[in-house]
Amino acid sequence: MFDLPPGHRFCPFCYLDCGTDSGLIMHCVTCHGEQLAFQAARSEDGSLHIAITKKNPSSSLPTTTTVVRDFCYVRPNDKRKKRYASIPFVERTPNKIAEMDAITRRKKTRFLSELGADESVLQNFLPSSDVPIRQYFHSRSNEPMLYGDWDIDSDEEDDERWLTKMSEELLEDFEDVTTPEKCFTKLWNRFMRCHVVVPDHEIPSRCLKFIETYYSELNCMNLRQELLLHLCGLWDTGLISSSHLSQFMRKFEELANFNITQAEIADLNV
Repeated sequence: MFDLPPGHRFCPFCYLDCGTDSGLIMHCVTCHGEQLAFQAARSEDGSLHIAITKKNPSSSLPTTTTVVRDFCYVRPNDKRKKRYASIPFVERTPNKIAEMDAITRRKKTRFLSELGADESVLQNFLPSSDVPIRQYFHSRSNEPMLYGDWDIDSDEEDDERWLTKMSEELLEDFEDVTTPEKCFTKLWNRFMRCHVVVPDHEIPSRCLKFIETYYSELNCMNLRQELLLHLCGLWDTGLISSSHLSQFMRKFEELANFNITQAEIADLNV
């Protein structure tokens, strides 16, 4: 990728002064295009951006050199000239335009008009009822919306059971994970699933809330060992302290024993 400032139209290979945008592209294609492909785009300030890629060997021209004497140069026809003269402008996505203030947008619109840009290019910098000119964000994840995201916002889906089902089915494909580990991972993933990033300092409180929410399931499925291994993994990565680990396991034992006592009392009453 070569970025040439306004007024600088020298060939990046042989430093020939081509004068114009179309002249530079024509020179690159005709003189250096045997094995390279060139794509150009102009920006609002008059800069020229040239992307250079290597051609497919199967589609390159034969390497046989033929010596021709007393040849006559024939000027290309109008269609060939038009192909080089049409250099598009850089397409700015709405989320990038939304980051510009009103003064910058007016300035770029004026530059584009002076460079002879089409109305469709100028329309991107003007307010529209179809494409928002400001930056919008997803309703739950708070991620910035990209081009086309405002048509369908995936964050507005209330029923995400299909996503949980798909992730659990993918988890079952692991052959080196035991069945108790899979059961514990499913419970943890259901609890931790959210649309925002969970910071590290919230992991201890999330662990305590997880134990208070799923202590009954963990006890019934005999997942105490998997809970301890999971907490040890969090301690090993520095997300929880050793005091947190002992506190969480004591909390689990208290809730599990209370649950067993309540069940025994219910059986006696029956």
